[in-house]
Order: sequence, then C-alpha cells, then structure tokens
Amino acid sequence: MTARRALLAIDQFAGGRQAVAFAVSMAPPLECNVYVLHLIEFIRGARATLETRGEAAALVNDAVLALQIAGAGASGEYHGAPTHRVGQAIALRAETIGADVIVLGSERRRGFGRLASRGVREQVVRATSLPVLVAPAAMPVRPEGANRVHARRPH
Repeated sequence: MTARRALLAIDQFAGGRQAVAFAVSMAPPLECNVYVLHLIEFIRGARATLETRGEAAALVNDAVLALQIAGAGASGEYHGAPTHRVGQAIALRAETIGADVIVLGSERRRGFGRLASRGVREQVVRATSLPVLVAPAAMPVRPEGANRVHARRPH
C-alpha cells in the first residue's frame, strides 16, 4: 500500500518536532500529501489551555513550511479538543480528510508522562482502522565517559 495522504498529528513537545522530521523524510519520496493537525487540549468546563491560538497556529505553520520546503504537498489546521478525546479527534479528522495513514510523534518519557503519551497513541489505534506510524523518539546522547566511575588507588 502506498500512502497518498497522511495525517500528521503534532504537539508542542519534542515528540511533535520528531514527528515533523519523520514526515519530512518520508513524504517527498512517497509523493505523499501531508495534512498537519494540532489539537489544543482543554479540560471540559475549564477556560485555560496549555497554549494560545497564536502559538498553535505558529506550530502548524512551521510544520507545513518544513514539509513544503522538503517538496511535499502540505496543509494543516489546529482546533480544540477535550483532553480525554484527543485520540478520537485525530482518528475522526483522518477519516474526514481521507487519509491513508496517521503519523504520530513519540517521546522517551518516564512515569506519568509515559502513561499520558501512550494514552493518546492507544486511543488513536483503537479509534481507527488506518495504519498508525509512530515516529521514533530521539535517543538521549550522553557525553563520552558520563557513566564511567573513576576510582583512584590510595597511595
């Protein structure tokens, strides 16, 4: 199967940047058009969000520009979604635009952050019959010798 239209779901964290880089590398050779989606998460009934509409627009515009510079057809949008329904909103938008594949970011997280990020990916996988690609997270690089223990002999 060759993907002709991919939905790229991004967030404002490192995983979103990694997903954009992944899409930039895969879309042009596959001649795949990419639709960038960013959801501003909110808790139903609350007025506060983690970011402004301006920040969300800039995030989408930067991703679309990076894809276009790489030679891919790209467009995108942002809108709000309740925190507990982000995965379903991604799957629904992918279906609406006729996507062949969904691309998500990944992060190497620990503890609660790991559970939260897995939750969105799991929601998407459960809510769609489309293939879901998860961009590999960047591996942390430690400086040479960072894990070495230097012991000295007593004189």
